Amino acid sequence: TCLAFIPKTRFNIQTREIVERIFCQQLQGSITKYYEQITEAQLIRLQLIIKLQPRVKYHFNIEKIEELLVGAI
Repeated sequence: TCLAFIPKTRFNIQTREIVERIFCQQLQGSITKYYEQITEAQLIRLQLIIKLQPRVKYHFNIEKIEELLVGAI
């Protein structure tokens, strides 16, 4: 599960798809489900459920993922 918090003013379908693409590429997985939580707050919570390959040892570069997300949004 991955969580991304995105400003309401910048959130739309294209933004969600870009965030999904970044997570899938960087985590080498595929989206199985996603949930958007939109409230009175200024941030939208996007929860992505990502399926990874079984029995594979992963090393994720969190700083690179954050950098890509910030640059895309």
